[in-house]
Amino acid sequence: MNEVDTKLHNGIADAAINTLYTVFHPVCTDFNSVYYNYNILKSSNPGVTLSVKQLEDELSSTYIGNWDVEIQRVYNRKTSQYKTLLPKHRAPFQTGNIPSKVLALTVLIDQIGTDVALATIKGEVVTFLDLLQGAVDAQGGKGSSIDTATALLNTTVVNSSFALLAVYSGLMVKFYLTPNLIETYLPIEYLHNVQQASFTITLTDVVPHFIAKRKFDISKDTIAIKNSSTSTAAMYFTNGMATTPTIGAPIVTIEAESNSSFNPAVMGYTDVNRHLYVVSNDGLSTLIAVTFM
Repeated sequence: MNEVDTKLHNGIADAAINTLYTVFHPVCTDFNSVYYNYNILKSSNPGVTLSVKQLEDELSSTYIGNWDVEIQRVYNRKTSQYKTLLPKHRAPFQTGNIPSKVLALTVLIDQIGTDVALATIKGEVVTFLDLLQGAVDAQGGKGSSIDTATALLNTTVVNSSFALLAVYSGLMVKFYLTPNLIETYLPIEYLHNVQQASFTITLTDVVPHFIAKRKFDISKDTIAIKNSSTSTAAMYFTNGMATTPTIGAPIVTIEAESNSSFNPAVMGYTDVNRHLYVVSNDGLSTLIAVTFM
């Protein structure tokens, strides 16, 4: 937004560019104001929002996986006891909003009841529920303010996108004979880059899972990875015909509860090997978030 605003301002001596700037500048100013307010709220309250998000991630990836495994040690998945405890398996703990997950935890505690064989698991669920509710209570009105700011930012982003498209259209009309000059005022790659850049996957087995096929510039591109679970995973590139790397090919280990960044080449990326795969090292529930930077 600011780059386009500056470039349009530099060209206001041209009447057509000045018209585009006059329409676009107020939208850019509004965007900056809304984003500034959003950023201040997020920056002033990182621990509160982060703790809720971390607990939610841990519940989805680690805790429910461990509880499910322990419950199955007592009651087979095909038994009525298991189906009473986890009628929808892990889904209620991995999808939906915070209130729905609190409800799922509460129901699980109630269903375990006085079952001595599951007493330890019940204690863990009760402890986790207390932690989650405490984090939500601590968030309080601050979380509500952030939610409001986020909703406003999302609306502003949409409005800004329309404004950018309006500028793009105006530039296309002006430079229809010399379209390469549009780049003087608006980086076309921003509008044409529609590839998904962020991916989240929950691994529940030791089968390789395909993430995406991409062409990277190893001189500047990186792959950011967040592992929100207590299990490790491996990540690597293949040619797409194979789901596992060849013997001796580069593989990186994604450490438990870590944030890391890698050059694609470290994972074995080449012009031929462009298919990114991830696999859990132990088959336990592992939540991985991948962002191409």
